Amino acid sequence: MKRKIVQHGEATLTVSLPSKWTKKYHLNKGDEVDITERDHELLVSPDSNNSKPVKKVELDIDNIDSSYMLEWLFAALYKKGFDEITLRYKKANPNQIHQLLEDNLMGFTIIEQKQGKSVLKLVAQENPEEFDATLKRIFLVTNSFASNVFEYVKKGDFEHLEDLKFMENSINKLVNFCERILVKKGYSDHQKTCFYYLVAWNLEKVCEYYFYDICKYLRKFGKEQISESVLKVFSEVNAMIMVFYDVFYSFSQEKIIAMDKKQKHLVHKIKSMIREEKLTRNEIIILTALMEITTKLNMSGTTMAINYDFEEVKN
Repeated sequence: MKRKIVQHGEATLTVSLPSKWTKKYHLNKGDEVDITERDHELLVSPDSNNSKPVKKVELDIDNIDSSYMLEWLFAALYKKGFDEITLRYKKANPNQIHQLLEDNLMGFTIIEQKQGKSVLKLVAQENPEEFDATLKRIFLVTNSFASNVFEYVKKGDFEHLEDLKFMENSINKLVNFCERILVKKGYSDHQKTCFYYLVAWNLEKVCEYYFYDICKYLRKFGKEQISESVLKVFSEVNAMIMVFYDVFYSFSQEKIIAMDKKQKHLVHKIKSMIREEKLTRNEIIILTALMEITTKLNMSGTTMAINYDFEEVKN
């Protein structure tokens, strides 16, 4: 939409606010709004102290016959910024809904439970200032998760690998929280919002490869001990998590070049092992997952976009 600039006196310029927007946020004469300057843009938003309308959605979930699909639906609604979710159903299990809520959505609780209906509501508002600390925590929990998976595999304790599901759930919840903040508020430097989203998203995918492609697979099919050569590569891939962490938080051009070389070397090494060595089927599955993890951790371009402060050339 366009608005004309009106001059009041010699130095004051004003623009009018759309009535539909002011009514939506209950703004009246004398109320304050927040104005944020972003390069050539001015972002006008309701004052953070004013109450904002609750963003609601209502869904029938009877056609969703998979717990994974329901989990993805919850995460999608959460990331899109909904504050209240009403679920209607005839077949769904309320206990399953409660468990998925606990596992995936930070700050939500069930405020109403009736036959065929659950109402989920945000009771603890997210604070954008918590984003940086939460992202750092995702890195550290991911590293801890990978280390635990490695130790179980090294010992041949495949039976208890799925016990690590709680760590994968924790990472999912933290990533969902970060992505919700980025979608609703953006990053403090708005030009970096999409890059931070990509980092969080890729770290979640890394953890999914560890859990679904290694933990769940070996829990079901793991029998023989994994060879030392595969375990060595496993350890090297795990180490790349903290290499990436160091580059991300203590950035330098030399470090990112070295990281990129290490990641490419690891991918080449894994491909060579699969092609040339005598491996069991389980070892091939593990190496394939580790190659995907290594690829996901190669976020050199994204890391440069976040850490380099590029100066625009003025004509």
